Amino acid sequence: MAYLLLYVDDMIISASTTALLRHIIARLHDAFAVKDMGPVRHFLGINVQRTAAGFFLSQSSYAEDLLERAGMADCKPVDTPADAKPKASTADGKPIHDITVYRNIAGALQYLTITTPRHRGTMSLGVQLRTASTPTITAYSDTDWAGCPDTRRSTSGFCVFFCDSLVSWSSKRQTTMSRSSAEAEYHAIANAVSECSWLRHLLGELHCKVPSATIAYCDNISSVYMARNPDLQLNTHGAHSLRPWLRRARSIAACAPGLYDVCAPA
Repeated sequence: MAYLLLYVDDMIISASTTALLRHIIARLHDAFAVKDMGPVRHFLGINVQRTAAGFFLSQSSYAEDLLERAGMADCKPVDTPADAKPKASTADGKPIHDITVYRNIAGALQYLTITTPRHRGTMSLGVQLRTASTPTITAYSDTDWAGCPDTRRSTSGFCVFFCDSLVSWSSKRQTTMSRSSAEAEYHAIANAVSECSWLRHLLGELHCKVPSATIAYCDNISSVYMARNPDLQLNTHGAHSLRPWLRRARSIAACAPGLYDVCAPA
């Protein structure tokens, strides 16, 4: 099994064996005018540094270009340029005249979260992907219940670790309104387990078997009971059964009081 990532004229190939990788590169040379750049070092603004511990991914060059585009290259760094606590409403503030520039900057900042989930006033941060002898998958989820002042919908956040490496994360507003915090947390667990199921399937195709079950942590004991008891799910508005996902992803839902802030919704 092999995966090929292609964007315009940039390409990355990953294969389950070295022989298969060389075969694919040879076939590409026969059909197209391609150049083998060797092990990946840079791809779509992401710098890849190989270390003894694994891979270090960063976007320092991309961040510098973004500051130049925004006219903030000489500004002093801060943890965050705005207060993150208040809940902004669509009726707050004045409309922006040039929405194109705003959308470009906002989209660029979102792309920057590929290696820096939280911007902390520095361009040297990144994601360390470490090597491990025994593969494991662990997920953490959290929810800001009814946090949107306009729709009263909740925002779910989750992060997935492959061994000790953070490989996937998300912070997204839920599509439906939850009538309780337990229901909102339940939806967050479902999203995290769905991501773990996809990741386990991807690793299996690359001949990287994960022998142990995935543990999905949350900080709400009621949602864990709902995930384990199908009778409780029948009385929950809009909550589809999570048990098939748990079986498919070989996952176990568990409660972790005082869940780590790393997966708190933005």
